[in-house]
Amino acid sequence: MYLLLRLVAMKISPPVTIRQHRLRLPQGSLFWHEAGQGEAIVLLHGTWHDSSQWYPLLQELASQYHCIAPDLLGFGESSQANGPYSIALEVESLEALLSRLRVQKVYLVAHSLGAWVAFNLAQHHPDRIKGIFVIEPEGFVPKTLQGRWRLDRWLIAAWSPLAWLLQTMTPLMQRLGQNRWLGQWRQRRQRLSQSSAACRLLFRRRRMEVMAELVSASSDDIAAPIMVVQSDPTSPTGHELTQACLQTFPQANHQILPWYADSLSIKPEALSHVLMTFLTAHGGNTTIHDHYGDKGSPGRIRVSG
Repeated sequence: MYLLLRLVAMKISPPVTIRQHRLRLPQGSLFWHEAGQGEAIVLLHGTWHDSSQWYPLLQELASQYHCIAPDLLGFGESSQANGPYSIALEVESLEALLSRLRVQKVYLVAHSLGAWVAFNLAQHHPDRIKGIFVIEPEGFVPKTLQGRWRLDRWLIAAWSPLAWLLQTMTPLMQRLGQNRWLGQWRQRRQRLSQSSAACRLLFRRRRMEVMAELVSASSDDIAAPIMVVQSDPTSPTGHELTQACLQTFPQANHQILPWYADSLSIKPEALSHVLMTFLTAHGGNTTIHDHYGDKGSPGRIRVSG
């Protein structure tokens, strides 16, 4: 019945119009997608993505909520940061955006690196946050993951012996039939090279700077409800990060959803259902019935420039 109602709603509902905006700030030029009206939801993308990661979920949310999905500084259509990269700088730019939009209180929905930014935003502006919904969050360094970025740091450094060795050993590895192994390392190096801002935030700055911005037990002053979601199966790293988050916030709810071939590793419909339940339970203006009924149903997306 649930799926039938949803399919009917999608067929008869009008397209969702997504507006695109850009704002010059002291921190840099910030680009974002915006759709819908109602209570505000800010969606923060993951480490290797941009705001387009949220398109499927925007289809589900925009009929009931005011959705704001920015590209963090250095990602997507946003400019590079005017200064050294830090989580604090990303938080400052988001705070400036919300102030310009005159948005007082928000729900935060965030993935990976975006969750790190979300928790820091909530820690520094707890009165503005109505709820936090995160998927496999960054911003934690459990003992099992210490030194996790060491190989990546060496892999993308211009003077890296690892990069030199990878190139030098290519003919031999090809003769040994290790093309798949080589391809994986090359793909990893290319991805890192194309994600300069992510690398600078995660591991290309002083270790003390990174450690000072980690989400820690001092964040227990966050009073907003928290939901932590992960896919099953998930990577060992994703599992460790999720567990570290739950240990930091023992009051948080935890939901495991089946893995899906998507940038969030979770099927959008399943994620939307859990998110809408979370919002409804914590004061959101939507009920599951209204969300999938004729009047408030989601629609297809149309991007407007």
